[in-house]
Amino acid sequence: MKVPMKSLITILSIAMMAVGASSWADMDHDAHHDHAEAEVKTAEGVGEIRDIRAGEGTITLRHEAIEEYNMPAMTMQFVLDRAEVVEGFEAGDAVRFTMERKEGEHRILELEAR
Repeated sequence: MKVPMKSLITILSIAMMAVGASSWADMDHDAHHDHAEAEVKTAEGVGEIRDIRAGEGTITLRHEAIEEYNMPAMTMQFVLDRAEVVEGFEAGDAVRFTMERKEGEHRILELEAR
């Protein structure tokens, strides 16, 4: 039986799409999502205080990489767990901190001089 080339290409295209769709359905869709966000876990970090706004409940730190969150070194603003966390500190102080990431928010739980 002789099959015209156009029909053969159409049949092969449909077969390839079916195999591709099957492979897509079998993939572990969750494998490429960062589920660390769903889990509340604490991490330790070190850095330098750049700004404190206790009245607004924030602190800006220039911190080293935080491996638990796969976060590179950067300067960023954090939410304070409580205003008392920053008592006795000022901009320029070198610190160690304990933080958590919960519902997209980076929160400083503890702060100590280093």
